[in-house]
Formats: sequence, C-alpha cells, structure tokens
Amino acid sequence: MENIRCFLALPLSEEIKRNMQEMQARLAETLLPPSVKVGWVRPEGLHVTLNFFGDIDASLVHPITEATRKATTDLGRFPLEIQGLGAFPNFGRPRVLWAGMAFAPELHALHRSLGEHFQSIGLPWEDRPLKPHITLGRVRYEKGRGLVAEATNGLRPHVFGTSEAARVVLYRSYLQPGGSVYKELFSTDL
Repeated sequence: MENIRCFLALPLSEEIKRNMQEMQARLAETLLPPSVKVGWVRPEGLHVTLNFFGDIDASLVHPITEATRKATTDLGRFPLEIQGLGAFPNFGRPRVLWAGMAFAPELHALHRSLGEHFQSIGLPWEDRPLKPHITLGRVRYEKGRGLVAEATNGLRPHVFGTSEAARVVLYRSYLQPGGSVYKELFSTDL
C-alpha cells in the first residue's frame, strides 16, 4: 500500500484567514527588508494543527477517521481567539512565524480526547503538550534574521479575531515547490 503524508487540523473562518493575509502582506511589503526571505502560507493552508502524522500507510486512514469520530462525539463547537505573533524557536533566530491563540480549555480537551483514542488503538500520536498556533510563514534565509524581531516588535500583541472550531479535518499533504497543497480526506463536525 502507498504512504501518504497526513495531519489532523481545525479549519479557520474566512475572516480570520483574511486578517492573517493582511498581516502577512504588512510584514512582507512594509516591515521586513528584502534580505529576509519568508515563504508565506497561502490562505487555504492556514489552520490549527492537532496532530501531524507524517508519512503513514494509506490503510491507516480508515482507523484514523473512526478514532476521530469517536473522540469528538461528545464535544461541541467552541471559539478560538486568535491573537499574538510568535516565532519558533524564538524571534532571535526564527524559522517559523506564527499567530497564537488565547487559552481554550475546549481545545485542550479535544486534543486530549483525540490522543487517548488514538493511543488506545495503537495509532500514531505526537505525545507532547499542545502549543496551538497557526503558521503564517517560514523564514528561509539566514541573513537578517535579527531584523524579524525588530520588525514584529510592535505587532506581537495583534488580535486577529475569533474563529469557531466547528469541525476536525484529516488532510493529506502534497509537498510542492511553491509550498504544500492540502486535500481534505475526512471531516467530522463538533
């Protein structure tokens, strides 16, 4: 059977995606100098990752969808307050620029429920604390990385708005020269 690259995520509202695009454009056009190269995530790629499976055997898609359906049965929709800019590993040497979110107990409960269901049937699950974020871009050029901290300093507390967590989606990821392309394989409503 073939291997496929997959992840579970929460899609975002169109309004939040527009707000993030505005921030990306602001950073790209006015704040970051040409010496800093950033691969910006396209609007259709903006999401909150719940679990990255990586390359898995395609035969695992069905068990993943069933475990996801069971894990989300008793969970309802909830708000995600998207706010703040951050960087991994940090602003001094950023590789990833991201938007954060206010603590949402429902998000952590969802993550915990998914992890318990996946681990109980032996499916892959990232066993580490959830650090919810939305990747905005990946810094690709070493020179000028210190400039990112300077350029984002006044924007770090930025509020993007609220998006409703309404469904969980299993995406397949295709690596392309211009950035990853995602195809929805399964979704379940919260």
